[in-house]
Amino acid sequence: GEPYWRTTGGRVVNMELDDQAVLADLMALLQQRWPALAHELDEAAPVFFVDDTQADSDTRLVSGDHVHILWPMAGG
Repeated sequence: GEPYWRTTGGRVVNMELDDQAVLADLMALLQQRWPALAHELDEAAPVFFVDDTQADSDTRLVSGDHVHILWPMAGG
């Protein structure tokens, strides 16, 4: 598939979320805004980091957090 940054039009995306948002809320919003990301997220599950800490779907987000989405890579 296409790299996510081609789908979103950039490597950095700023999003506004509710005060009680968790990572799953962010992912749902990304998929709503860019439906092509749904396929990318289902095809190869990415690893998420909030700032420098690995995160899961229940991780609470606060204003100013930087969420990094990393897809697994293989090769030689």
